[in-house]
Amino acid sequence: MNGARAGFSNTGTYLSLAAPGENVFAAESAESAWPRAQTPWLSPGYYGWASGTSFAAPEVAGAAALVWGANPSLTAGQVAQVLKQSASGSGWSPELGWGRLDAAAAVQLAQATPGAALRRARAASPR
Repeated sequence: MNGARAGFSNTGTYLSLAAPGENVFAAESAESAWPRAQTPWLSPGYYGWASGTSFAAPEVAGAAALVWGANPSLTAGQVAQVLKQSASGSGWSPELGWGRLDAAAAVQLAQATPGAALRRARAASPR
């Protein structure tokens, strides 16, 4: 992954951010034509590398869940803003939106949002 936009990805004014979708290691179905990999763990499933926007979308959803977990008081719109503001871009472009998804930076930004530190302290204190 070199951070470049995959050739099969969409572009345009509606794009918010980019996430890895090319050669993603993921669970696959038994009927999948994608290359399979032997895993070092026992698993009843199939794993391998695949590409497509369908692999990028769950990465963004997972990052959104991490952001919301880091600061449950955020609204859905605020979670989206955190993801955009923490993306690794240098301004918006029609090719990558605000940039590549950076889940660690998004969680850090969510935790720094006012009120998050107070909620963490309240949750950690004995009742």
